[in-house]
Amino acid sequence: MINIINEIKEKRNLYRSHESREIRNAFPENVRALPLVDFFSEKDVICELKKASPSKGVINNSEEFTDIIDDYLAGGASRFSVLTERNYFLGDWRYLHALKSRHPEMGFLRKDFLFCREDIHDAWLMGADAVLLIAAMLKDRELEELIAEAHTYGLKVLCEAHTAMEVKRIVDLREKTDALGINARDLKTFHVNTRIPFALKGMVPDNLPVLFESGVMDSSVSYLAGNSGFYGILIGEAVMRSISSVRTDLVYSLRKSFFDGAKEHPNFFTKLMKLHAGRPLVKICGLTSISDAEAAVQAGADVLGFILAPSRRQVAPADLGTFKTLPVLKAAVVMDPDEELQNLLRDMLEKEVIDAVQFHGQESPELVKSFQGNGYKALTLLDPADVRDDPYAPLSLYDRPKGKNNDSLGIPFGSEFSDVLRGAFLAGGITPANLEYVLKTFDPLLVDIAGGVEKNPGIKDRNKINNIFSIIRKNYG
Repeated sequence: MINIINEIKEKRNLYRSHESREIRNAFPENVRALPLVDFFSEKDVICELKKASPSKGVINNSEEFTDIIDDYLAGGASRFSVLTERNYFLGDWRYLHALKSRHPEMGFLRKDFLFCREDIHDAWLMGADAVLLIAAMLKDRELEELIAEAHTYGLKVLCEAHTAMEVKRIVDLREKTDALGINARDLKTFHVNTRIPFALKGMVPDNLPVLFESGVMDSSVSYLAGNSGFYGILIGEAVMRSISSVRTDLVYSLRKSFFDGAKEHPNFFTKLMKLHAGRPLVKICGLTSISDAEAAVQAGADVLGFILAPSRRQVAPADLGTFKTLPVLKAAVVMDPDEELQNLLRDMLEKEVIDAVQFHGQESPELVKSFQGNGYKALTLLDPADVRDDPYAPLSLYDRPKGKNNDSLGIPFGSEFSDVLRGAFLAGGITPANLEYVLKTFDPLLVDIAGGVEKNPGIKDRNKINNIFSIIRKNYG
């Protein structure tokens, strides 16, 4: 597989010296005339200005973004990220300088594939208030040198990570960054998984601002980011693709939902992701007895699932109170609930009888998202392409097709799904016998197991439950 980030860096290296001469010729006295703004002075949404990307091609043909930034400002934005990379993003340093000159009181981040001290100096000279440094393309020593260089000019630094290893590298640097961005987009493949930033956020100390980058396409994701304690979100494609008449409203909506989420108590999704500690979370589903539920909790389950929909493992809503005091998260599984059941579910959420609703029918994204992080969607996948167009993400559990009586066929996802399901929530056919394959192939954030740990439908096998956790400890420590 092509490592796109290395390719971008190599091509940028071919013109970097020429670009630097351009910038310094434009400012022959080597003096910055534009004021410096503290880019991370407060929580906010960062609006991006870019014409194209390697994965999506041309996104917006605006000449110098002056019309775009006016829409952003009208929506309440005051922090901006400007792509200056030429080959793949069709950027130019002049865009940043022109926008900063027009709005000197606003904060501007130079977003590029920077790798040397001259890049930092040039960013300062053109008017940037902050710079992006990408952990995937820089060694620790290089990161520390460039952070220190940026600080000598008064610039703020956003260090970007995508993996747990990159987050740890940034956190452990001796020269500290001003903020850490966790990118939902893998810059080596440009695949997007909006669950990744939520899962990795817990690795970052509370005193270091964390930003959610990429994949924020609607207000539900920005709400979750605010509720999860992110310091800000970076939005690009969703607003750049919008026509001018709706762009301002979209920016306003994304900012409002982000701050609304920050005001609310943690929802199910936020609580679940805070439990993530470097190993897959485990949901034991199809529980029908308190003794089996207690055994699952004792073994280490993070979530218990109770099926209210027609099933050989079905329980009645009135029975859920029996499990209320168990010290783990609890989800009710439903299929196409009518209005009466929806109201009952919301009431049970309010009374903390359950923590979440798992929708397993033909429910709309609007219904699922109306539960504001306390609902998620089980999607039956037939093709890997279905993941890329998932309108419920990150509130999705990916499942395999079922057999008679809605029972698992005992066949997990095949390796053809390995790229798109890496770091996903997985269900379907997972058993102690194939769990190691599932872990090594997909490195999931959560596994949902029902029939794979049963003696009979609804009756759990304690040995199989314990085997699940033994296998996870063997693979993740």
